[in-house]
Amino acid sequence: MLTAERTLIPDRPGEFELDPISATIRVVTQWQRQRSGLDDFGFGGSLLEEAFGGRSRPMEVKLYRAEGKPHRFQVKPFPSADRPESFAGAVGSGFTLDVAADRTVVRAGDPIRLTIDIRGDGNLENATLPSLFADGGLSKDQFRVPEGDVPGVFDPDTLTKTFEVLVRVEDENIDELPALRYSWFDPNNETYQTTLSSPIALRVNPASMVTADAVVSSGARKRTDGNTTDQTMETVDLGRASSDGISPSQVLSGVDLSLTTDANRLLAAPSGLLASGAFQGSVYVIAALCLIWMMVGKQRKQSDPAERQAKTLATQLGQQIQSAASMNAKTGAAQIAEALRSALRELDAVDREAIQVTIAKCEAIEFRPDPASQSTLDPALIDEAARHLP
Repeated sequence: MLTAERTLIPDRPGEFELDPISATIRVVTQWQRQRSGLDDFGFGGSLLEEAFGGRSRPMEVKLYRAEGKPHRFQVKPFPSADRPESFAGAVGSGFTLDVAADRTVVRAGDPIRLTIDIRGDGNLENATLPSLFADGGLSKDQFRVPEGDVPGVFDPDTLTKTFEVLVRVEDENIDELPALRYSWFDPNNETYQTTLSSPIALRVNPASMVTADAVVSSGARKRTDGNTTDQTMETVDLGRASSDGISPSQVLSGVDLSLTTDANRLLAAPSGLLASGAFQGSVYVIAALCLIWMMVGKQRKQSDPAERQAKTLATQLGQQIQSAASMNAKTGAAQIAEALRSALRELDAVDREAIQVTIAKCEAIEFRPDPASQSTLDPALIDEAARHLP
């Protein structure tokens, strides 16, 4: 008996009928015994060969087709009672949520990249990320997150779906990133379940700001005859700057920030070292040497085996993306999404956030509930995917 298992994930409630499942198998109806080398010595074959099935080969094979019965089943909608905000359509059991931050010491307004891993026994490949504000997660007064859906990457080897989100800290008084929540529907007991991540300690420093007190004020020095001469600068007292929360490195000293309206000064020919021909010539020579150095470095990169390998992979992925133009929309979208996931794993010089957005567009086409049509993909989507490759 041959047994095969398939998992079906319905995308909408209702009654459905599954067509009969058929299978075609080949059955050997007659075997032919092969001649043994021991027959030449009159032993009539080896006893070991007979004991282990002999040396036979199929002589006659027939094809048989088996067909099952149609099945009808009903998909019930998710219960509306006690549905948590952090539920985003996941169905299964034993889900876990892990959150990691790329840094924990920031200034107010700085972004923090969160890596969110979801694991569990269920439809993770189609799982989406709920709002980070759901069920008392992040506070809208203290954090800012991007709007819209966040695309994720599913790893079939580890059965993990990973999301990356940029979160900005708005409040310098917070000391931790609160625990996030992820909910799913357990079909065994028909209840919603929720898991929490661990909170992450944060240190938020005040935003860096140079105040007006840190800028040197302009003062006018007069001649004895009362006419105004060149303006000089008064520096901020370092003691006062320190008491105002300004580091001495932020204080400007010895710099004239005032504006002048003297036409003679504005129209005067440049003089000094910067206006000399020797200085300007040396600048051009240095620039030319830098250009040559950049060209040499570029040639070195091109000769690097790893660089060549990355270019070869990018070319192959580009061909895979372009070939999706001849496929129907769902098949082509799946192929483009797979190529972009390979680019995320194997290539470094790519815009990861932009690729994630394009993958989300492909997944929306690939998993949309309407039946697959023979229409092809929008050429704009193919061009967008190809532009992500280096």
